[in-house]
Amino acid sequence: MKFLYTIPLFLFILLLAVPAGLIAEESDSAKEEKKVKWTIVPGPFYNPNLGTGIQILPMVMYPVDKSDKISPLSTTMGFFLWSKPDWDIDDSTIIGGLNQKFHLAEDTWRLSLYGAGARVLYRYYLPGNSPGENLDVWAYSRGFYSGTKVEYRTWRDLFTGLGYDFQIYDIYGRDDLAQLILDLAGVPKGTQYNSSISAYASWDTRDSQFAPHSGMQINLQGTYADTWLGSSTTYGQIIADYSQYKILDRQEKHLLSWNIKTQTGLGDIPENQLSSLGSRGGIRGYMSGEFKDKSTIEGQAEYRFFPVERFGLAGFFGLGTTYGYTPISEATLFPAGGFGLRFAMIPTERVNARLDFAWGRDSFSIYFALGESF
Repeated sequence: MKFLYTIPLFLFILLLAVPAGLIAEESDSAKEEKKVKWTIVPGPFYNPNLGTGIQILPMVMYPVDKSDKISPLSTTMGFFLWSKPDWDIDDSTIIGGLNQKFHLAEDTWRLSLYGAGARVLYRYYLPGNSPGENLDVWAYSRGFYSGTKVEYRTWRDLFTGLGYDFQIYDIYGRDDLAQLILDLAGVPKGTQYNSSISAYASWDTRDSQFAPHSGMQINLQGTYADTWLGSSTTYGQIIADYSQYKILDRQEKHLLSWNIKTQTGLGDIPENQLSSLGSRGGIRGYMSGEFKDKSTIEGQAEYRFFPVERFGLAGFFGLGTTYGYTPISEATLFPAGGFGLRFAMIPTERVNARLDFAWGRDSFSIYFALGESF
């Protein structure tokens, strides 16, 4: 298995990540009066499709209004990823971007913005639920992605809001033969545009934005894209997401959490908006894009244990399926599970660096991130 050769690289990167966390906490203590907290973490990356690489994750947390004692700290987070899908191929994947979230007026308003650019080299998979539908051709996906969301605390812990997303991208083969196969498969050729508006509703009683110990979050999202908005296709999506968190002991060392997520697509769903197992917030253990369709249903549970102050362990298990092009009655159910390590980069805000090792059906992936999966 190729990922075994990457273990020395991962161990070296983790040795860099731990001192980064210690430096971040020292800076946090020195700036306690200003409440400015920061960290920068290098981390490993591996999945069989995008290959082996490294990530760099900088984060700054700060108050917009120092007199506001209720709002969580606002956050600016960057990310950079470089990976090679195969060391025999003289090319690589590069992804970079920025996420911004403001908590304003005693957490009455929440404003989110993001922007990212990517050039991804990967093996292209046909939409559908059946294992093995791999065209086995190398393709590129390059594009720019941006969006914003505004939420207002409507009543108690209920937030409602609106959002807008704009994406420009194209998918093309790495060589002439690959492009011919993509054309025969019906992959849209040339520059594509996604321009969509969304409505949001969220009930959020979590006690932390990054690693909740108690509470729940229920999210509902409806998205609509049309040619009059500048989109290449007309489609809609309905997304529902439920997460629950429960402490199992008085010392708060044992935590159980679970999540159920559904995404339903309507109309002419563009290639990069298809629901996919292995996407952000979903079950871990599958390559994003390997099993994709108009809709998904996923459920997962995770147990976390912190035996000492800053280090923790996690175990997780999930099930998921995709359907749409494949009738739901014929859809395959995919199991996934694994274990992970946790290191508290900014303990006062429960910002954890996580390294998860996950297995799916005939697949393996490594995940590194700041913050929990859900």
